[in-house]
Amino acid sequence: MSKIKGITDRLKNIKERRDALNLKIEDGTNRAVTRRTPTTGVPESHVFGRQKDKDAILQKLLTNEDSTKCFSVIPIVGMGGLGKTTLASLVYNDEKLEGVFGPKAWVCVSDEFDDLRIAISILDQMNVKSDSKDPAVIHSKLKEMLSKQKFLLVLDDVWNNNYHLWNRLQGLFMLGASGSKIIVTTRDEKVAKSMRGDDWVYHLDLFPDNECLSLLARHALETENFDLYGHLKGIGEEIVKKCQGLPLAITTIGGLLREDRLNPNKWREGFLRQHQQIDGAKEMKSLGHQYFRDLLSRSFFQRSRSNSSLFVMHDLVIELARDVASKTCYQQDMTEIRSLPNSVSFLVYLQTLILRYCMKLTQLPEGIVNLVDLLHLDITYTVRLKELPSGIGELTNLLTLPIFIIGGGLRLRQLKNLKQLQGSLFISNLHKVLDFRDASEANLHEIEGLDELILEWIGDFQTSRNVSNEDKVLCQLKPPYNLKKFTIMFFGGLEFPSWIGDPSFSKLEYLELRGCENITLLPPLGQLPSLRELIIRGMPEFTGDNSFFCYSLLSLPSLGELEITGCNEAVLRNMMDDGASLVSFKCLRIQECPLLVSLPDLPSSIQILSLRKCDNLDCLPNGLHALTCLKELSIQNCKKFVRFPVTGLPLHLKKLQLEDLVVLESLLDGLMKIGDGGNNMLQLEELVIKGCEQLKSFPRDKLPSTLKRLDIRNCENLESFPEGVNLEHLQIDNLPSLKCFPSSKLLSALKRLRIRECKQLESLPDRLLQDCTQLKEMQIGIVKNLRSLPIDFVHNLSGLVELQFYSCEGFESLPQMDPSSVPNLKTLGIQHLKNLKPLPNEICNLTSIQWLIIKDCPGIASIPEGGFPLNLKALEINGEGLRQSMLEWGLDRLTSLESFEIGEICLSDNLQLPKSLKSLSITKMSNLKSIPKVLLQNLHSLEILEFSYCPKLRSLTKEGLPTSLQHFRLYRCPLLEERCLEEKGHYWPLIANIPYVELSN
Repeated sequence: MSKIKGITDRLKNIKERRDALNLKIEDGTNRAVTRRTPTTGVPESHVFGRQKDKDAILQKLLTNEDSTKCFSVIPIVGMGGLGKTTLASLVYNDEKLEGVFGPKAWVCVSDEFDDLRIAISILDQMNVKSDSKDPAVIHSKLKEMLSKQKFLLVLDDVWNNNYHLWNRLQGLFMLGASGSKIIVTTRDEKVAKSMRGDDWVYHLDLFPDNECLSLLARHALETENFDLYGHLKGIGEEIVKKCQGLPLAITTIGGLLREDRLNPNKWREGFLRQHQQIDGAKEMKSLGHQYFRDLLSRSFFQRSRSNSSLFVMHDLVIELARDVASKTCYQQDMTEIRSLPNSVSFLVYLQTLILRYCMKLTQLPEGIVNLVDLLHLDITYTVRLKELPSGIGELTNLLTLPIFIIGGGLRLRQLKNLKQLQGSLFISNLHKVLDFRDASEANLHEIEGLDELILEWIGDFQTSRNVSNEDKVLCQLKPPYNLKKFTIMFFGGLEFPSWIGDPSFSKLEYLELRGCENITLLPPLGQLPSLRELIIRGMPEFTGDNSFFCYSLLSLPSLGELEITGCNEAVLRNMMDDGASLVSFKCLRIQECPLLVSLPDLPSSIQILSLRKCDNLDCLPNGLHALTCLKELSIQNCKKFVRFPVTGLPLHLKKLQLEDLVVLESLLDGLMKIGDGGNNMLQLEELVIKGCEQLKSFPRDKLPSTLKRLDIRNCENLESFPEGVNLEHLQIDNLPSLKCFPSSKLLSALKRLRIRECKQLESLPDRLLQDCTQLKEMQIGIVKNLRSLPIDFVHNLSGLVELQFYSCEGFESLPQMDPSSVPNLKTLGIQHLKNLKPLPNEICNLTSIQWLIIKDCPGIASIPEGGFPLNLKALEINGEGLRQSMLEWGLDRLTSLESFEIGEICLSDNLQLPKSLKSLSITKMSNLKSIPKVLLQNLHSLEILEFSYCPKLRSLTKEGLPTSLQHFRLYRCPLLEERCLEEKGHYWPLIANIPYVELSN
């Protein structure tokens, strides 16, 4: 009994310590896994035993199984460490595929299936950059790049089998050419079948022992076999047996044994050398780097392909590392915290504290300065953190401290003790430095590990400032010479120190001077050999009259981008006085320069020109057509802009964007022609027009035949549509004066069509989409006067994948749809059609449909006689007008249904749902009080259960919830939410073991 009492006392003590530190027990499913980024260049000579597998996959890649599909999926399934990634890499780089595919990309997905991240990664590998973070923009850009292209994509290490996510992602690939392929590597056969859509998968087998032994010899001995090392062969065979046919395990162990290939004792006793400090001279940091390099050289982890400063690990190795570090590493998702408990200060051996993205964090405990072993304090994006503990400078071992906030007792001079800082440093509140000697004592130039520095004063220039002191402070803050990026914000002094242009800053690539309103002169920058991007923002007193400064710019060999925002118009004139000398110049952005009347002569090398909020700019120069390298031209929010040059635009211009040009009435005749004679047509591919309120028409001349994308929005007076276009993408949004489309056949090459908010549009031409076999996506919405579509509107649209109708109040019926006309239709959406009466009976025959949405159509009283398409995977239905019992819908026939959302209808007591369901959402059921007894029975695969806007719901089933549940969400269900509160709710014991529980409060 005394032993039991002792154990009990120890457990109580542990609980008390846990509570004091505010630690919480976590089930372990909510974890952020570092994504591994495999190399796609595995030397073929280093791979054993996979020739048969490689040939099989290559045959699939080179065979077009179904010419009607724009892409097909090739899943490779096998347990972790079996070599799925290696096999995919061999195939990906095989010379037989040269010339077969156009764009190629490799994305490591892992368990976070993020379609936006995947899209950005693909674009990066295609060397396409986008400043926008808007998912719609990124997705549109990817669709554009893959349009008509036969692509090869590898989605490596996919875990998530949520059909919704895959369906959303595959919509990005629907514009590709027939024969495109997507290779998927995964451990889970369910993932493979979900993405493939049928039962075909390629199963990767374990390595036979003889191949394993050869693989071990290759990595441990750098030979093909053990013939020269007979004394090691027996041990090698034992190692192979323990590895159980897993190539990754053999490769890793072989790498660890390589340096001790002649010592059988080392093979038996262990793999990682114990580095000894020599006479105590080696610092811990140096020792750690040595271990790090050892592990890197032995493939314990590898450098990320997407970010060279990051390292990634195979998921099996991650699990091993977590297990080994379980007593020294703790991870908890607490981004909502407002403060850290002072008890954190007792973690005296803590080395890493990451508080990134804790947006609500307002303070750090004063006792944090006791953590003398702390190496990394990451407080990036802690936007509400206004001050740091006054003794932060005592943490002399710090390598990471991205923000240094002056004030509250913390003085700038404390930086002198933080000489080991690395990476980026943002010093804010510099206006609180009252004694410039603090800046001198900070010895900022001695922090040689910095590669980015941001200095910020207060942005208020209306109150009095100590200008002289600010001058002296900045003068003393000379950065280290290794700096690559340097930003000065809201400096109130009269001049910058001369060291800004010091040639010793040989690595400086980016310089931004923002909101320094008192500055009139800049020092010469011409001796910064690596400067690529210069940004000058919010400096109205700076005119660029200093000829020495302007002349120096012309000698910058690497300057490629220049942005002038909120400055005197003379700046641009003076800086571009001899712009022809800027041979590397590619991009010019001019913003918020209200006095700019005309543009100066621009360098002939310029590729991108952006003009925004230049209120007095009314036209472009006549010599613009001579800029033969110009690819993109954007003019936005220039209130007086009214005309284009009579000489036209540059021949090779690819994109023209016109936005919020409120007095522009017409795209003048001849706009799209080149030169005075107008013999050559512009090679424009994309035309975007938004918010041009007075624009009434397009030019009488035809638009360029090269035009592929036309996006017109918010042009209130535009009445006509351009003739003679052969577009691939057409988006029309909020054109209230547009009454009709041209009757001629225009859109045979169309891939994407969106029509929204055209109040006057009453009809569409009968043959508008005739033979549009490449059309993938069509959306028509908020067109109130459009009562119906031509009966053959969706005839022979063999490539159509997504079709959406929404908020068309005049719609009374849908166009006829039969399987032969839309054989590849995957998504059909019918929403907010108030006058739509019946659903077409032929819907049940559209067996290709996988996602069906029917919402807010009160005229639909029943489901068609044939029921729903049998291959549905996702069904969303709002039954506002449905009077038919759900028992008559035939839901039991939908054996592939994985996601079901139902709202505004009465749940039948005996309703049984398909056993295949993984996600169930019940919403807007105002009279629902309890869950029918049999509703959740037999749903053994259900992972997500959600109730929303059910104000009377207060009871769950007595039988409990499915044990497979991973997510349980309640939103605006106050009675049930009260009973599900943690620890005290009646239903808390029922839901406590579900990994994710979300309540609206």
